[in-house]
Amino acid sequence: MLGRDRAVLTTVSAADPGNELSVRHSELLFLLAQHPEGYTADQLAIALHERDVPAVTVRAELSRLRSLLPDLALSGRPYRISSAMRTDVAAVRALLANGDVSSAVKAYPGPILPSSESPEVQAERDLLHREIRSAVLRSTDSATVLAFANGPTSRDDILVWRHAVGLADPATRPVLIEQLRRIERELGLA
Repeated sequence: MLGRDRAVLTTVSAADPGNELSVRHSELLFLLAQHPEGYTADQLAIALHERDVPAVTVRAELSRLRSLLPDLALSGRPYRISSAMRTDVAAVRALLANGDVSSAVKAYPGPILPSSESPEVQAERDLLHREIRSAVLRSTDSATVLAFANGPTSRDDILVWRHAVGLADPATRPVLIEQLRRIERELGLA
């Protein structure tokens, strides 16, 4: 779900190319994966839409998702995934929890479902970015900080770039200072 508008569901089989889901099914799957205790149709409707959407619409989408992915073990009342499932979001959070910032940055190709307008997906997207950004800003590994700075979510993040400059070796520092100055000019800060 990271760095993609549409989630890809794969199995543990190396031969499985994965099943790309629609944007709505990606959102539903993400929300259900985040909340193993489940949701009612009304709760999912609120999590998916800022405006009032009937729960019957959500139930219909869940029914389509269930028929599309019969091995998912999607239960109802409340709606939840009863089979084992791990997301790339959970993997990044586990790496951060273990203090492995370098691996977390490598496993973070971009934000959660970037085009999703679901309020709860947006909130989770922002939270994960803040979590990984905070870990990067505490890191003393210059390669990790620079990798994050060059990533899709931090190319114009002045604090991350300043941190990268501060950790850079003398040979690399002038190039990074120039990059930081360019960003500051583009943002009208210089």
